[in-house]
Amino acid sequence: MHSEHRARYLAVPFTTPAVANVDVDSEGFAWIPEEDFVRHFAADIDAVKAKVMYAVQQPLHTSTLDDVLGAPRGGHCPRDIWATRATR
Repeated sequence: MHSEHRARYLAVPFTTPAVANVDVDSEGFAWIPEEDFVRHFAADIDAVKAKVMYAVQQPLHTSTLDDVLGAPRGGHCPRDIWATRATR
């Protein structure tokens, strides 16, 4: 992984084991190594299915993490809206 990509990609207060060894290619796409994918993303499914999932994974471009989300479309969203919906 290129050091500048790793610094930007992992610029969070903590690093989970699932992304600790992410490989970023020369075009800026992040790939999860097979061992980490199987151990952290597919740990609770059959090993053969986990390897198939690894084989067909799609990379995430590191520029995706540069996107900034703005305010909700409808304006302010009350904090208790999720609790209200969950109780109905």
